[in-house]
Amino acid sequence: MGIGDSEGKIHDFAGPYSIGIDSFMVGTVWRYAPVRGAEKDSADWDAAVQKSDRKYSKMMHNICCNNCHHHTADALTFSGRPNGLVSSWLHCLLHGKCTWC
Repeated sequence: MGIGDSEGKIHDFAGPYSIGIDSFMVGTVWRYAPVRGAEKDSADWDAAVQKSDRKYSKMMHNICCNNCHHHTADALTFSGRPNGLVSSWLHCLLHGKCTWC
């Protein structure tokens, strides 16, 4: 899971101390879910993504307890959207759009 900035670049907690930007760790994006209102406050949105990037670029990656889903959930929280880890996953599942269909 990754999160896009206002320019459409994907930010992904790709591994220990590593944030991939437009180089998604698992390859091509297959599903995405737009976040309502992100386009209206692009400076705040980008600041939230950057804040999450800074935090996770100093952390060890753990597939179960500290991973790309956590990075995305933190960025959403920093942007003022009360999306926890499960709700960000559910949002993508229920409201996401496929890139290949």
